[in-house]
Amino acid sequence: MQVLELGPYEPYIMGMLTNYGGLPLDRLHAMLKLFVVSPKYDKSTEQLAGFLSHLATQEKLIVDNGVWKKKPAPSKPSEN
Repeated sequence: MQVLELGPYEPYIMGMLTNYGGLPLDRLHAMLKLFVVSPKYDKSTEQLAGFLSHLATQEKLIVDNGVWKKKPAPSKPSEN
């Protein structure tokens, strides 16, 4: 699978994770199939898992006990 094949779906994935806080792979996959019509989402869960892993290597996502989440922004040092 080419990672670029799933590139157009990244904004949808990031938006869902922003709205829901985190989602397991199967729920994220089901929601993409249900809501994304252009371009039509027709990928397998294995392809999605590979893409999510790619986003994790880019430090955009983390996975915690099977739940995918956006990586938190680094906290700013407090000013005293």
